[in-house]
Amino acid sequence: HSSRGLEIYGYGLPEDGSSLDLYTTDFNLTPMSSKLTKAESDRLFRRLFAFVGKHAAIRPNQEDNTDVHDMCVGVDKALSNVPKIRLFLLSNRVSTTSA
Repeated sequence: HSSRGLEIYGYGLPEDGSSLDLYTTDFNLTPMSSKLTKAESDRLFRRLFAFVGKHAAIRPNQEDNTDVHDMCVGVDKALSNVPKIRLFLLSNRVSTTSA
């Protein structure tokens, strides 16, 4: 669904149920050739967060036995039980911004 303005690679719930954790990645075959800019980071986080708003619309269009469908179901269940959402960007490049 990256062509639709969303991109997510995984999700998780801590054992204490304190949050819904969403993950996206930035992988580069030559990670030292360029740095991950703030604009790129912002775009990846926007695409990740967009999944939260659009997951309910994606789910009916997916086969029940797909990873996308399972992720939509899992995120939907988690959203009703968690007080916060944490977004994670995993990259093998050096970032130009600080955390």
